[in-house]
Amino acid sequence: IARINVQLVETGGGSQLWGERFDRPIAELFLLQDDIIRGISRVLEPRLVRETFERIEPRHCEYDAWQAYRRASGLVAIKGWRNDTFAEAAELLRRSVAIDPGFARAHALLSLVRGLGQRVGLVHDRQEAVAESLAAAERALALDTSDSTVLGFAGCALADVGHIDRGLAMLEQAVELDPSNAQAWAAIGAAHVLADRPREAIEPLRRGIRISPLDNRLAVWSSFLAIALLGTGDLDAALAETDVACRRDLRNHMPRVVRAAVLVAAGRADDAARALDEARRLRPELDDKDVECLVGRQLLAPMRQFGLV
Repeated sequence: IARINVQLVETGGGSQLWGERFDRPIAELFLLQDDIIRGISRVLEPRLVRETFERIEPRHCEYDAWQAYRRASGLVAIKGWRNDTFAEAAELLRRSVAIDPGFARAHALLSLVRGLGQRVGLVHDRQEAVAESLAAAERALALDTSDSTVLGFAGCALADVGHIDRGLAMLEQAVELDPSNAQAWAAIGAAHVLADRPREAIEPLRRGIRISPLDNRLAVWSSFLAIALLGTGDLDAALAETDVACRRDLRNHMPRVVRAAVLVAAGRADDAARALDEARRLRPELDDKDVECLVGRQLLAPMRQFGLV
């Protein structure tokens, strides 16, 4: 057995960004580089998203296809989970595929932005969003089915617009191609939540969170995980996960809505009302349909009984 310690250190201040110890049989040392790369990417990716977004300034109107795609990719991370953010991202991605119709990732991300947006209530034109999501997913898949990122985006979108089994098949293929694809793992879990299979949802969501512990989407992934835990009857774990979700994104109304639903299940209607008040502060236009999009009809019903929505 060989023991190797690896550290990622910021040269400016000398602070350690990441460190891990690897114990491997000598015969497997050549595989170690993949583990090291994944560990470093978990730390660097959120920083790269922000820096890339900030370098591609809006005043640079003549985007190329890649720049439009990259700016769209960073919008939610920088500006938050809002209707206008999703609309701006979709417009950038339409521009990207207009410039380069063969850019599979841009088509796939457009399908995800529109499909996920209608699932969580962040688009106004739900029927149009579903149609555009499906068309963009089909175009992406016609161009490339060997890219884990394309499969992860398109598979998630298809599940979000109701084609759960087909979406799951693509997501499973995505993680086979790249086991470090955190988005695809989380999407597998979210798809199982949609299909009312909470036990099957828990491990993929936890795995996605472990793979990318600084991801800007963690609050949403934790919210889906809380719904799954509640579905298995583990109320304490569900409440704890909603606490984590709320802390992970102070601007996002979605974890607060999910927390309210879990608190109602715990018989804590007053606390649930406070959680919903906080969600409405963050999203003043929050309505019953938005709540239903996030927690489903089954959890919405007791919220109505308590007069919360």
